[in-house]
Parts: sequence; C-alpha cells; structure tokens
Amino acid sequence: MPEKWFLSFRGAGLVASPSWMASPWWPSDSLQTKQRGLLRLLALSHRQGSDPRSIIHNFAMENRGRYRRILNRLVARLESGTSIIEALEQVPDAIDDNDLLALQVGAEYDLSSLKSGTETDSIRETFTELLKSGESQNGGNQTIKRNLNVYFVLLAIVFILMTNFIAVFIAPILRQIHEEFDIAGNGISHNLMTILVDGFGASLPYAFLLFFALATFACSSRLRRFSRRTLAFLNLRTPSSAYSHILSIIAVGIDTQHSAKDAVSALAQKHPDPRIRRRLQLAETQSASAPNPWRALSDNGIITKNQADALDQVDRSDAVSWCLREFAQNQIIQVNSRKNFHTRLIHPIITSTFAVLVLIVACAMISFLTEMIQALASVV
Repeated sequence: MPEKWFLSFRGAGLVASPSWMASPWWPSDSLQTKQRGLLRLLALSHRQGSDPRSIIHNFAMENRGRYRRILNRLVARLESGTSIIEALEQVPDAIDDNDLLALQVGAEYDLSSLKSGTETDSIRETFTELLKSGESQNGGNQTIKRNLNVYFVLLAIVFILMTNFIAVFIAPILRQIHEEFDIAGNGISHNLMTILVDGFGASLPYAFLLFFALATFACSSRLRRFSRRTLAFLNLRTPSSAYSHILSIIAVGIDTQHSAKDAVSALAQKHPDPRIRRRLQLAETQSASAPNPWRALSDNGIITKNQADALDQVDRSDAVSWCLREFAQNQIIQVNSRKNFHTRLIHPIITSTFAVLVLIVACAMISFLTEMIQALASVV
C-alpha cells in the first residue's frame, strides 16, 4: 500500500502512515491530546497572523466523531464574525477549560493595555506558557486511564454474558437434576446458586441499561460538563492543579508588564469555578490598599503562607514570575504523583473484583456438581 505523510500531534512530528490509518474510525487520541493539538495550531496561527478558520477546518477533517463536530461548530462561529476567544467560550470542550481561562485573561491584559495607550502581546506569551507547561504534564496518565476503561468494559461484557448463559441455560438443568434425584443440598451451595440465578442471571437487562447510560454520557459534552461541575461543587477540597494554573497566569501577566493585582482582578471575573472565583474576589477586595496581593491570596487559600512570605521578599518582576512558575510546577508534580498512584491502584482493584465474582460462580457450580456426583455414587 502506498505511504503518505500525515501530521501527528503525538510529539513525533511527521510520521509515515498508510492512508487508511490517517484518520481511524476508532479514536486513537484522547480528548486532551486533541485539545493540545488545537492549542498548538491556534498558537501557530497567532504567531503568523493568519486566519485560523482554514487551519481549524483542516484539523477537523483529520478527526472523527464528536470532536470533529466540535471543531466544525468552532469554524461556524468564526465565520459568523466571532473572535477566536469568544468562539472558544461558546464551543465547550474545544480546548481545555484551564487553557481557555489563560487565553481569556491574556485577552484582558491586551485590552487593558490598549486602553492605557500601550501595546502588549500577552496572548502570544500565554500560548508559549501553555505549550511549555503542557510538555511537563504527565500525558501518559491519560493513556493508562483509557486502557483501564477498555479493560474494565471488556471484562464486564464477557463476565455478564457468561454468567447469564450459565444462569439461564445450565443452572436450571442442575436444579432439575437435584429435584429429580431428591438431592438435599447444603445451605452454602443453595445460597451460591441463588446468587448466581437470581443475582447475576437477572443482571443482563440492567447491564444493557447501564451501558446505554454510559454511552449517552460519553457522547454528550453537556452531561459530562454538568457532572464535572457537580462533582467539583460536592468536593470540599479544591484540587491543587487549579491553583497551579492561577499562579502560571499571574506569572504571564507579570512578564507582560502587568501587575499581580490586574491578574487577580481578571481571574476574579473569568474563573469558571464559583468557589475559586469567590476567593479571588475576596482577595481582590482585601488587596486594594496593599502593594501586592500575596497576603490576600494566602488568607483566601490560593497560595500558602510560606509562598506569600517568599514572594513578599522578592522585588524584581522577573524573579517574582520565576517564583510563581516554580510554585506552580511543584504543585503540578505533586498532583501528577497522586494521580499516578491512584491510577495504578485501579488495575488490581478491577482484577480483584472480577476474581471474587468469578470465584462465586465457580463455587456455586462446583458445589452443585459435587453434591450431584456424591448422590449418584451412593445410588450406584
């Protein structure tokens, strides 16, 4: 088969691939990887000063399914005259929410500079910061999660089909043999067979209903965003990754000659999380009469007290932005370490769960067969 060259966003640059594998029906990249690809294209378009519509349209042709529809909606918004930032706001899941927040704040920086008679390119600096931070994050964690999801779904399908086959076709025959030979089974075997027939045997329609609900959830971006917001609202502890993004955004503002107060003010208006937005608003109010907002951010839990003390002792703006990036990087490393640990625990948990379920089915069948063989042996 002839080989063609296609652009890959997996970090390998241009790779040779058969034409039928250039855009596979089964998505080979996670949503996060596709969003990072779009972010790179937007950064390239902004750097070159070109119209992003044709680039996004061509990128949509290299994707299939839901993300292609998302990109096509994004192109439609741009063709109607909407700016790129507003179009990204109107099309959820086109890029990551944290990346969108950084671009929104960068646009606010440039707008405030224009009003003051100066000109800055905070958006370009924001793109550079986002791409740089994306390289340091653990992308393999997403692949592990996807593999675990596929592993769990396949095991669940095989287990449900096999147990329903046993419960519907084999278990009734064994019960009938026990009744005809008047075999008095013990309590354990009777309870295990009851679990097998009444529990696992009746699970097939509920399993189909559950898989249908999960498929609907996976295909609906609105449902997934609503669930994420609900879980974030129910989670009393705000993840550290949210605060690391805030520190990175403030660092970009300082690099583009904006004060930390301007960054906090923009974040207090644009942050998507209501709880963090409320904390930022309180920090903005408390730091109105202070030379810098570090103490107010510390009082509202955005940064730690030690971080605030360290930032208070730094005078140069480049040193402040370096400290903010170091704090953000350390938090990202800690978050990735916890995620990796939790992710690697899922595989033994899944395996152990299905092992227990298979052991219950095996014990039920073996106990019934043992009783039947003993009864037949005594008759002979």
